[in-house]
This record gives sequence, structure tokens and C-alpha cells, in this order.
Amino acid sequence: MRERIETENVIFGIVVALAVCMTFVMGWLVYSTPRTNPETTLRILSPSVPESLGIQRRLNTEFRKIHPEIDIEIISFPWQSLYRKLEFMIVAGIPPDLTGIEQPILPKFIYLGVVEPLDDWIRNDPGFDASTLFAKCMDEGSWDGIQYAIPNVVSPVCLWYNKTLFDQEGLAYPNKEWTFVDLVENARKLTKDLDGDGILNQYGFYTNNNHWNRYPCWVWMMGGEFMSPDQKKCLFDTPQTMHAIQWLANLALKERVMPSWTFLSTIGSPTLFLGGRLAMTTETRYFLQSFFLERYKEQIKPFDWDVCELPHDKGRATTFICGLNIIPKTISRERKKMAWEYMKFLSSETGQEVYGQMNTALPCRIESAEKLVRHPGKPPENDRAFIEAIPYARYFYWPFPSDEAFAAARSEFAGVWNGQLAVEDVCRKVSYDITKSVENFMLIHPEAHLPVKTKWIPFDERAVSPMEP
Repeated sequence: MRERIETENVIFGIVVALAVCMTFVMGWLVYSTPRTNPETTLRILSPSVPESLGIQRRLNTEFRKIHPEIDIEIISFPWQSLYRKLEFMIVAGIPPDLTGIEQPILPKFIYLGVVEPLDDWIRNDPGFDASTLFAKCMDEGSWDGIQYAIPNVVSPVCLWYNKTLFDQEGLAYPNKEWTFVDLVENARKLTKDLDGDGILNQYGFYTNNNHWNRYPCWVWMMGGEFMSPDQKKCLFDTPQTMHAIQWLANLALKERVMPSWTFLSTIGSPTLFLGGRLAMTTETRYFLQSFFLERYKEQIKPFDWDVCELPHDKGRATTFICGLNIIPKTISRERKKMAWEYMKFLSSETGQEVYGQMNTALPCRIESAEKLVRHPGKPPENDRAFIEAIPYARYFYWPFPSDEAFAAARSEFAGVWNGQLAVEDVCRKVSYDITKSVENFMLIHPEAHLPVKTKWIPFDERAVSPMEP
């Protein structure tokens, strides 16, 4: 009994000693870290992924060379919860001073009235020249005629193709003059059963039918649309849109030039292309990093490849990603000044040079992008295709009150892509559900206005408002 008590006392003493040591270490870490002045510390929200944090740190280092008087604190959360955290921080009165924001999230925050309008900051700062940036990228931050966000990086979706597979079949490489007919005809010739077992294992083409930044461009090029201009009526059930969706589904179901969902469940499309078994695919410039990622190292086979603009139908279109930055409206004027200086730096030659070092998306600064795509002897040879596609690139915006309906629509359309559900039935149901969700929102909020994306107009081209001096 006595031995057990003594043993328990020893264990208790060890636990206490460990607790004291941990307290001492934590105290040392806290108090030995140089303290910054909160009033001159810029708080930036960033995703907690290594790539994002890495580029953020490099940007911070370059910014402080210009503004050593401003310290920077990075606030990070996982991608999945980043914008929920941002909304919570704003509501709680502890917003960051600057944050990147994805395109579909911006309209909701504008509606909530928590995004700082930037027109006056742009107009009153001769150090910021919007004309150095791609106008299409400035458009993405312009809503209801007001600039709410400044772009930093951009990447349209282009056609990536395996030159080696084309050479083996004696086929001419894709080019910007290709039509949908050219695409399908060549994809048929490049789709093969290589081992003769009756199962296709090389495909001519792939595009992600269920990805918001892939399938819309095919619909637009066939004359279809998804929402009315005022964002209140869904147009999935229009003949042009339903025809385009059926065409997309048929690429796998009837033409069989595209891998089925069942096949892709066992091997992802990046692996298929990198492994030399996919002749053509649609990706943004972010796909470049796949050739260097450790997880694909074993799958990559040696082959020549390049990119070009997407084939076209009635018109030309593509989808794109545009990285944007906003300043919360609720922070103080002094903090907005610091945030604006950093935002301005991001679009400067120095800031854009840092983005260019990522070698993924293009910088939004025209000169920086043009410089980045010039790399003789290094693929992709036709890297400039990403610049050429920017002027006609579009983004698929859906009204934020229908977020849940659109999430449900993805599940509905899965039945179309695998051939289990009819296009007409799904499109009519999705159109009804999405339109109804917007109608219900407007009934509850009769004075609400859904933000509408507008084109950026330089101040020297704008009509003078009667309210302006």
C-alpha cells in the first residue's frame, strides 16, 4: 500500500514538473517573440495551405522593403471554412484588413454591405494605374458600376493536348480555328483499346462536366445561358442550354471519346493526361504545377505537349479563374490606408513578379503576363494562348440565395452525365428549384437587390455624374 502511494506521488510530481516546464516554455515563446504595434500591423487573411502561405510570405517580404513601417500578421484557415470564418470575423467586429476572395463569394459580401468601394481610392491615388491590368480582370471586381475588388492573378481554361499521341496518328495539332466538329472527329481517332481486351484505355478528350469552371463555356458557345441578366430566373431549361448539356453528356455516353464517370472513379483525369493516355483535356494554367507535384511523380510519362485556345461553335468562350482582393468596409480609415497600400503593391510590377514566380496562373498585370509566357524551348510553346483567351473569358455567376439549390443541382446532373437521368427532366427541375429559391429570398427581402456584374470603365471614360463637382 505504501509503495503504491509513493509511486502515485512520484507520478504526480512528474506531471506537475512537466506542467511547470510547459508553462515556462510557452511563456518564453510568447514573451521572447518581438511584439508589434497593433496600430501599424496589417492583418491579412489567407488559406492555410502551404502554397498559399508560401506566396503570402514572399509577398510580405517584398512589401516590407517598400513599407518597413508596416508589420504584417497572417491569419489562416482551411479553404473549406475560409469564407465562413471571414463572415464570422466581420460580424464579430474583428475583420482582417485585407483578404483574397473567390469570384462566386464576392456578390454575397457586396450584398451584405461589408466590402469597401474602391472607386475613390483608385481616383485619388496617382500611384495606381488600372490600365496596366487586364480590363477583363478589372471587370470581375466591378459590380453595379462600383469597383469592389482588385485582381492579382488570372487563368482562363484552355485545351491541353498530347503532341506525341497526335504524331503517332499523323494528325495535325489542335489550333484556335478548330470547331466542335474538329474536336469530336479527332477525339474519335485518338480513342483506343490499346491491349485489345474490349475496354478503352486511351481517350481522345476530357472536360469535367460537373465543374462550375468547365461546362459553362460549352453551353455559352452553343448559344445557351444559365441565368437571366437580373439573376432572378434560371435558364437551364431553355432549348439551347439543354441541347448543349446533351451534347456534353453524349461525348462519354454515345461518342465514347471521353472517359465515363465509372472509369474516372478509379483513375483521375490529371493522372490520365500525365500518364499519356489522354490526348486532350481542358485545364487552367494552374495545371502546370501538376508536372512538378510529388504525388504525380510516378504517373508522369515522357511525352511532348502544348496548349491552345478552346474549339468554338456559334461563338467563342471560355471560363476562367481570377484572383481578387477586397478590403472590409468596417475597419477604420487608417487601417484602410494600410490595406490599400498593400492592395496597390499586389498589382505593381514587384508584386506581380512574385506571383509570376509561382508559374501557375498569369499575373493580372499585362506586361508581367507577357513576360511570363516568353520562355523559348520550355513547354508550353504556345503559352500565350492563355493571354489570347482572356478577352472572351467568362465566369459562371449564380445568385447567392440559390447556393443550396445549385449544390443540389450538381447531384442531379451527375445522373445526366452517367446516363441514368434525362437531360430535359433534370434541367426543368433545376431551373424550377433555382428560380424558386431566388423568388423565396425576394419575398422575405422585398427591398433586396442582387448585385449585377458590370464592366470596369476608367474614370476618364465615364460620363460625368450630376452629383460630381
